[in-house]
Amino acid sequence: MNFLIKHFHGRINRRSYFFGGLLWYLCVLGFYPIIYFSSTFNLNPYLSLVLVYVWVAFLLVLNFSLLIRRLHDFGWSGWLSLPCFILYFVPLVDLVTALVLLFKAGDEKENKYGKPPKPETSLNTLFN
Repeated sequence: MNFLIKHFHGRINRRSYFFGGLLWYLCVLGFYPIIYFSSTFNLNPYLSLVLVYVWVAFLLVLNFSLLIRRLHDFGWSGWLSLPCFILYFVPLVDLVTALVLLFKAGDEKENKYGKPPKPETSLNTLFN
């Protein structure tokens, strides 16, 4: 449980959010092998469905982790991630939301969610 809580605290900068988004899109591409192998090897459809549900749950946790930590960088509550996530399904509004999250600078000083993130990007930044 500590592992999950750890990934929803703190702040990430624009660069880390961008690379985390790229990682998320690479994970989305993981749907294709699941679908391919389930159809090629005639897997049980229920097993395929369970695999897809587990993969979607993983992607949602990753997405909310990135979104909450980016909102923390602005000094905003992580609960705003719920309306932001819903806005992803509204055409054009999703584009504006994504651009704001990607290009708006975070707080330069320490806020209630921690110190400003360091400018460098590494996998440690995304997963710590």
